[in-house]
Amino acid sequence: MAGTTERETAMTLRRLVLGAALLASVGFVNAPVQAQSGRMIGGTRDRHGCLPAAGYSWCGYTRKCERPWELASERGFSNDFQSFKQFCNRRPPKRR
Repeated sequence: MAGTTERETAMTLRRLVLGAALLASVGFVNAPVQAQSGRMIGGTRDRHGCLPAAGYSWCGYTRKCERPWELASERGFSNDFQSFKQFCNRRPPKRR
């Protein structure tokens, strides 16, 4: 670095090292967490393909994975497990 002092060079190097450390830590924080078995934690799906760790449960009435509190808000029933099961265990509408 022609024309720079030792102090400026040291400050530039310090900034580069700190920047690299920051980028490395962000990458580490966003990396998927894996259990000792090598499988991702929270990546387990139920028999319908729903992700319980993300709050999804199967609803037979809508024929898809739903978050109970979102479905309760959309469909107007109480936000509790019993009401979700009661709603989802109804006979689904016939497909046309």
